[in-house]
Amino acid sequence: MKATFTICELINITNGKYVGDESLKNINLGISTDTRTITADDAYLAIVGAVFDGHEFAINALEKGAKLAIIDEKHSALSENGNFLVVKDTLEAYLKIASFHRKRCSAKIIGVTGSSGKTTTKEFLYSVFASKYKTQKSIKNHNNEIGLCQTLLSIEPDTKYCIVEMGMRGLGEIDLLAKYARPDIAVITNVGTAHIGILGSRENITKAKCEITNYLTNEGILIAHDEEIIKNELKNKNNFKKIFYDLSDIEIIEKDENIAKIKYENSVFELPSSADYDILNALAAIRASKLENYADEEIQKGLLDFQNVEFRNEIIKSKSGALIISDCYNANPDSAQLSIKHICEVYKNKHIIIVFGDMFELGEFEEEYHRKIGMLINSLNVNYFISVGKLAKITAEEVKNIEKKSCLTVEEAAEFLPNIMNEESVVFLKASRGMKFEKIAEIIREK
Repeated sequence: MKATFTICELINITNGKYVGDESLKNINLGISTDTRTITADDAYLAIVGAVFDGHEFAINALEKGAKLAIIDEKHSALSENGNFLVVKDTLEAYLKIASFHRKRCSAKIIGVTGSSGKTTTKEFLYSVFASKYKTQKSIKNHNNEIGLCQTLLSIEPDTKYCIVEMGMRGLGEIDLLAKYARPDIAVITNVGTAHIGILGSRENITKAKCEITNYLTNEGILIAHDEEIIKNELKNKNNFKKIFYDLSDIEIIEKDENIAKIKYENSVFELPSSADYDILNALAAIRASKLENYADEEIQKGLLDFQNVEFRNEIIKSKSGALIISDCYNANPDSAQLSIKHICEVYKNKHIIIVFGDMFELGEFEEEYHRKIGMLINSLNVNYFISVGKLAKITAEEVKNIEKKSCLTVEEAAEFLPNIMNEESVVFLKASRGMKFEKIAEIIREK
């Protein structure tokens, strides 16, 4: 069921100026930003993006049957051609509309941020909370202002929980998302080095991540990874409950390549991953659901129903029998080190091939962090190391006494890999999203 608003409501929410047929002001309309899927029951909202301007499609939206187009003041001349709501800024209007809908619904909002693990934690939270009640979530990693609006507008009258992922590239961005989402529960997965090239220090990254707490009320709860840097940033904020979690909170009963069995607060749970970072991601979901009085069997069902997003730790068997683990959804220095260590631990008896690509947004620290990955490789049981890209070549320079090859493109790497793959091989793909490492997986799975 799509969230709907009358034109009168939209005028009041956005403080906009309506130009058009007065008789339409009390009909209910959904909000659409895409003319490809727009219907006669929609209002079209023109978003200005980095490489497009939705105002170019406003007239087309009306021609396709939309009853209203929402445009900004710079494009007010368009309003001579139909029913228009003219606002100061369309993105701000979108946020206000989404926030209005969030406030009129009873769903609890759970906001998730962190340097790494936030998407996986969001998926664990969704799986667990959806085991009992109707739950909505941010799709994929749509964690900016537009993604927030899409998620909040997906809330239906019977939605009990809504899990919202919040990303950022600079100070103030999570504050903006939190202002309009008003989370009831905030989760900070960790503070690492992602975006350090933009923010300059872990202290600034911490400050940015902790903005998620700026609109928590006295009834609000923060669930955060137990890190001193987070505690220090929040030491003067005492208007909400703080809960910190870490691996020391659990007992690991069993572990293999695919699952882990843990004991937490006298309860035993089986998890669909044995990586420490995934155990932490799941622990955040367990902690949050226990606060909401979920029973152990409901939590367990949710954990086993977990489905990760595309390109995140996908396991593929190639025709040659080699195991391909594609973790090319994103990469930063912390997630890269943890995931490489995990692969070398659980597949220690296999022929391990690490295919590593450039990590972006590290600024002046890019050489330092790429070299650190190479130093790590030297300490592990890696059989072959392949770098892809100019930055990853710096990593390869640090790799000693291990067979290696540097490639400039994913195509070059994909062409070379079958020469060293066999049924005993585990090929681990790790790079920032912009490297498009999924192409390597697509090619070598047929080899």
